[in-house]
Amino acid sequence: MTKVASDLYEKLFQGAVIGAVIFMFGAVVNHFWNRYRSRLRRFTWSAWYQKIAVTAQHPGIGKLEVLHNGKPFNNVYAGWIQIRNLSNSDFGNLVVKVSYQEGTEILGAYAALDGNIGELPLADDFVRVIESTDPVLSVKAKNNREYRVPAFNRGGTVNVYLVLARSDNSNPIANVATDTVGIMLRFEAQVNLWYGVPVKRAQAAGILLTLGITSLLLLKVHSSLALASGSWLSGALLLFIGAMSIRLYRWLLRQLE
Repeated sequence: MTKVASDLYEKLFQGAVIGAVIFMFGAVVNHFWNRYRSRLRRFTWSAWYQKIAVTAQHPGIGKLEVLHNGKPFNNVYAGWIQIRNLSNSDFGNLVVKVSYQEGTEILGAYAALDGNIGELPLADDFVRVIESTDPVLSVKAKNNREYRVPAFNRGGTVNVYLVLARSDNSNPIANVATDTVGIMLRFEAQVNLWYGVPVKRAQAAGILLTLGITSLLLLKVHSSLALASGSWLSGALLLFIGAMSIRLYRWLLRQLE
């Protein structure tokens, strides 16, 4: 085989490899893009509770009682529910429903949207429940709240603050829902965050990016001191690099919407 033919075959082979790689990359990007476009609009919610008062009997100090409007309760809790719009869509007049199991009574509650002044209004249907003289409906008001969010934009957070009471020692158990079609509202346990990103996700992204940075340093940097310094710095900033890369990824997705 002549040198010209050999060079031609080599160029054709390289072109075929490059074309295959580009095709596979395009297929992968198209797959994830379609998944992104067709996915449900995702919301998450979390809940925290702190016991603030308890009825007790002590031989040294006597009986301690917790009363609300003359009604005794064994345990009173401060509650906080946080609802986050993690989708790439904005919603108007979205109704958020918060309910508790039987035996939990809501003594007081209010909701607010981060960045806005004032409380969120109760949903119109729930206002009718509160104002109703029907005893069946009035029972619903004891352990339920429904709020209307006039503008729940992407990245927004609604906070619901509550004072709850129970006559037994069980902990309050909440459920959060919405009737809006297409929204996936999922409970998310409390996690440690780093710049607004779960620590485990930031670690995973940071490890991958740090490996890439170290590989580039090995290829491009010939100074041992510079190589060691760069590797140490990227390792020390692992969490920061991972968190910032995820925040950048979220920002890019929002721009593509």
